[in-house]
Amino acid sequence: MDQQTLAVLFQQHGIKTSSFIPSVAFEDGMSYQVEVQSTHALTTWQALRSLVDVTGYWPVLIDWPLENIIERRGKISPPQEIIDEGLHLNADDWVHQSIEAYRSYYNHDVFRGEWPDETPPMRSATTGGTIVPLALLPTTEGWRVPAYLNLGAWNDCPPPPVHVCMMKHWQGHYGAELMYMTGVEVDMYVSRPPQDRESALRLAWEHFAYCHETIGEIDLDIETLEDLAARQLNSSLWYFWWD
Repeated sequence: MDQQTLAVLFQQHGIKTSSFIPSVAFEDGMSYQVEVQSTHALTTWQALRSLVDVTGYWPVLIDWPLENIIERRGKISPPQEIIDEGLHLNADDWVHQSIEAYRSYYNHDVFRGEWPDETPPMRSATTGGTIVPLALLPTTEGWRVPAYLNLGAWNDCPPPPVHVCMMKHWQGHYGAELMYMTGVEVDMYVSRPPQDRESALRLAWEHFAYCHETIGEIDLDIETLEDLAARQLNSSLWYFWWD
């Protein structure tokens, strides 16, 4: 779908397109960018997400103009190569390997505790500033987006194929979809969060394997795996941040 057709469609659905411009050209199509007010970022993302099957473009809120993100991350493999590598990974195996690597490196186990008496409050979606760039990438599946933006591969932040693997895994199991991504941060909107403690605890292991900072660093209310699991119950937003 070309820029003019997209603009007309967005206007029909009440989405402002005054700043709607072409951005980075990928092998499988042109990407686009639009600026949105931070107060309307979530509703705009939801509106654009509802049109993905029509437009063929996945919306993701970002922190910098898309061309700047691509430029500052340097030369990368074509997105399809990263996606193919991610599809060859097994999410359960990778989680196990990540946990074992953590235990070996830090010489202690994951912090455990009792189930909290009160559920730690859910963190609000991060958008920052008054104007937020929103990128439209030429894919209909959000779990492919880390391959386009080359997320990760520094410190404890996993490389792009792992993000592809885990996001695909979570989309299938929990309806978790990428909403916001920066070089250090990911927010996912979740339509089928865990409904019981056992499921939430299993998910907490996966979240910790993916982002060790989910315990003890991102949020002072999250000190143990059980705290993290309690946060996942009926939570429509997942937040990850790497230092």
